[in-house]
Formats: sequence, C-alpha cells, structure tokens
Amino acid sequence: MADLNNNNGPRRPNLLTSSVNVNQSWISTATAPSIFSVEVVVRYEDEDNYESLVKYVEMTKALLPEDKRDKIKVPKKTKVATNKRTDVPEFGGRQQTGFLVHRHDNFIYILTTAHAVDSVYQKGVHQISILDLNVAFSFSIICTHHEEYLKSTQPDMKVSELVRSYSAASVIAIDTQKDLLLLEAEVDQLRLHDVDDDQFVACPFDHPVITMSLSPPAKDELVLMHGWPPHRVNSSVWGNASHNNRTYDVLTRSNVKGYDMRLMEVPQFDCSDGFSGSPILNGDSNCVVVYHAIIKQTKFGYCISLDDVRRFVTTALNNYISGSFVCDTRPEGICQGSLPAP
Repeated sequence: MADLNNNNGPRRPNLLTSSVNVNQSWISTATAPSIFSVEVVVRYEDEDNYESLVKYVEMTKALLPEDKRDKIKVPKKTKVATNKRTDVPEFGGRQQTGFLVHRHDNFIYILTTAHAVDSVYQKGVHQISILDLNVAFSFSIICTHHEEYLKSTQPDMKVSELVRSYSAASVIAIDTQKDLLLLEAEVDQLRLHDVDDDQFVACPFDHPVITMSLSPPAKDELVLMHGWPPHRVNSSVWGNASHNNRTYDVLTRSNVKGYDMRLMEVPQFDCSDGFSGSPILNGDSNCVVVYHAIIKQTKFGYCISLDDVRRFVTTALNNYISGSFVCDTRPEGICQGSLPAP
C-alpha cells in the first residue's frame, strides 16, 4: 500500500549524522531520479491560444480593486497569433524544482511551489480554479534521465544550448496560502528523447517516490536540499535547521502574497532561483520540508513546514484519487491512511 507513513522498514545509519564512514553523496544520488525540472509558461506566449489569453487577463484583473477592473480590457482577437503579438500581457517562463510524492496506475504526482503562478494571486485573493490554471498556463516537466541523455549524446554542446523535450503535466491541487502545488503526469509520456516531431522514446527508468518523514528535523539537525536550478541538475546544498516554527509576520512586513504557512529556517539555504519546490531530506532520504524562498529581510532560506506539506499532499490525493487518506485534526497535524497500491 502506498502510504506517507510507510517509512518504518529497514533503517540505514543516518548518513548525515552517523559516525559510520559513508559517502554523503549517496542521498542525492539515490533521490536524483525523483527530482524534476518544472517549467511554467502562460499558454498564449507558448502557442496561439486566445482562450488562454482571455483567461489570464481575467485572473489578473481579479487582483485589482473593483473600481479599477473595468479599465482593463481583454485584447481583441486578431489574425496575428497570440504568441506573436506585442499588445498582450507579458509573463515569461518560470523554472523551479519538483519531486515525486506518489504513483497511481500510470500516473505520477509531483510536488512543487505555487509561486510559479504568483501573478494571479495575492493577499486576500486566493480563490483560484484548477481548471482556469490549466487553461491559462502550461506546465511541463523533465526528469534527470532526459538531461543525462542529452549531455551524453551531445557532449560538445553547451549545456545552456541543449534543446530539451518537456513532458506535459497538469495541476490537480493548489494552496496559494501555503505555497504548494501538485502536478499530475503520465509515466509513459515522460520523454527520454525525441525521434522526430511526433514520436519519442519514453523514459524506461524508475522514478521512485520520495517518502514524507513522520517528524520534522530537530534543532540544528543536518539536512540536504536537492534541487534543479536552471542548467544545474543535481544541485545539493547542506544546511542546519535553526528553527522549525517561524511565521511570516516575524520575518517580514511585506507579505504581499498572504502566505500563512509555518516555516523552517535554514541559514545556509540562501539559494538562487530554481530551487523553489526542492525537497529537504534527512539522513534516511525522507522529505522533512519543502523549500519556499529566501526572505530578503533575514537573508536566510525558508522551507514550508512538514505539517503543512503533509496536510496538503494527503488532502489533495484524497480528493483526487479514490482512497482512504485522512488528515488528523490534532495540533501536530499527522496525516494517516493509505491510497490504493500503485
């Protein structure tokens, strides 16, 4: 049975704290196939899609005071393709990290952060339709095997110039106040490489689930962040959990997005763009928190608490897949239950 709590099997020495002479890079190597690069674009910038343009303008208008919304007009449909027009709102692409948290039948579920689409929400405006998100935005993923294939077959190409083939994904759940987003993708649609414009070879390798820890790290416990910033696959950063229960109001006065999650503080995680959504791993390779962002006022890195992550994932899967996930209402917020075996 697939179960977030099912991490009570044979235990290895804690690779981050044990006195046993082990290679600490084992954790990042073992979890690499479970890490994905997630790309988010406004659909109308990537293809000719007028419906996407209309939906995106409607979503951004909702952030304005009511007396100013009528001043924003939806660009009219023209003979010029939306991805060629210069009179439409510009979004640009976003890239961040995601990781596999569940498998069911032919589908995988990848967790990342919601602020990839933060142009359509803010403090006080958090009602976002999943359908609207999938109309307005295009979500795509690549796995580490695809990246390795490109580098091995084109060794003379600059990494930044490699043409990557992204696989389609769609949003099934979002919580903009906790900064969490869950994607679904089909296993047999993960590309290892393209054959031509219409055909591709599916990735034949395994993508294991990264198990959620049962408890957050202890104060000063050593943890590993495994992320994928642009062009830097398998990037790892070590840090120590200095505090497990920060709130936004003690960190900054400018919480313009209205986040209300609890945060784990890690001074060493003052990382570049693209690490958002990375799993933070303990010595058993279990996820203990998810990387959120640097907060400029403190210059430290902050991660979404384990309780918030577990509640979101279990609730999302319970609502989307027929199963028996139950999130406890006790203060510690432990999620219990299981989903059908994949």
